[in-house]
Amino acid sequence: VSIYLSGESTLVSVHNAQKDPLHISPPGDFTDRPGWTAAESRNLRPLIAGIDVAGPRQRPVIVALGDSITDANSCPHADPEPCRWSDVLARRLAAAGKPHVVVNQGIGGNTIVVPVTGASAQARLDRDVIAIPGVSHVLLLEGINDIGKSGDSGITADDLIAGYRQLTERLRAHGIKVVAMTVTPFVGANYYRPEREEMRKRLNAWIRSAGIFDAVFEMEKVVADPAAPDRLKEDLQVGDNLHPNAAGQRAMGQAIPLRLFD
Repeated sequence: VSIYLSGESTLVSVHNAQKDPLHISPPGDFTDRPGWTAAESRNLRPLIAGIDVAGPRQRPVIVALGDSITDANSCPHADPEPCRWSDVLARRLAAAGKPHVVVNQGIGGNTIVVPVTGASAQARLDRDVIAIPGVSHVLLLEGINDIGKSGDSGITADDLIAGYRQLTERLRAHGIKVVAMTVTPFVGANYYRPEREEMRKRLNAWIRSAGIFDAVFEMEKVVADPAAPDRLKEDLQVGDNLHPNAAGQRAMGQAIPLRLFD
């Protein structure tokens, strides 16, 4: 997508985790002039939030709603293979002949309840999910930042569970199916504390037993170390004990059953 701005613009969003480059031309309108030499910036993505493509019929849209684990800042720039778990899932759906498309609405630092980096999932739900035409499913993988920041925010497990309930009720009121994913391990991460790990375990136990979701998927078990289930597997993480690496992202995307979207 090429955009020409005829005057100065101050409306520029910043996406520090995004690995797709933004190419900046010399001054002037280069939208129809290929081959120009560009400066490259990897942290800016101005003015466009999404693109709707007209087709003969509305295709069902799956929204991946989450934080940096969904945003996937671990994916290398210009990797020829899809890396983000949502992109891997989208390729699998297409290869299986399913009509679904996947929209990634992960934001690094995002939370369910108390805003830390930008609006919380509760606050941005209308804009980032409900307003998208044709949403059929939400894949919800979020909560680790609420847990990790709970010492600062004062949020409790009950608060987080209430946030999950509210999100689910709002989505289902719009006919959107909710697939909740268990929160992935974080022992050894910089904001790990034993009491926060207990909060994660309580949240995951509630997700499994709540009975309010259309489906539950054990994402925790996809990336956990079988020998130490409270930790991410070494070869599936970037080394911070929190974020999956490219191999971990691909494992996540490969593990999600396509039958969830039948």
